[in-house]
Amino acid sequence: MIRPLISAIFGSLELFFLLSFFIHLYWGLGGKGLVMYALPVKADGEYYFRPGKIALFMIPFLSMALFLIFIMFDSIESKFRYAHFLFLILGIMFVVRAIGDFRSCGFFKHKVSSIFWLYDTYLYTPGAVLVAVMQFILFAHYSHIAL
Repeated sequence: MIRPLISAIFGSLELFFLLSFFIHLYWGLGGKGLVMYALPVKADGEYYFRPGKIALFMIPFLSMALFLIFIMFDSIESKFRYAHFLFLILGIMFVVRAIGDFRSCGFFKHKVSSIFWLYDTYLYTPGAVLVAVMQFILFAHYSHIAL
């Protein structure tokens, strides 16, 4: 009965990491579209930060690596006894993202009238919570913790 849920979670996370790969690769290759949805801004309209080229290429390749790990997890798990701890680590990372930096993103950000603020409030932060919950369910399942 739990297997369809686990399969749906894997499929959802695979899609998430694949989309993340393509969006971040587009920005890494110099794409400028959708930046106003992706970077937090201050009240005066200035960006809090501008990611460098290394960061712009690191994220898509990390996303692709996670996509491939999720696709091949069953074969990886049989070779690496503690592979399921990846889910715990990713879950914690997405909880930290949801909490935010108390300034520009997350549940405790300052209110700024911007497109990013709206998307972070209604999509990115709740999405981070959802991804974290899915990661914790996978960790519990593969750790053989009763759900």
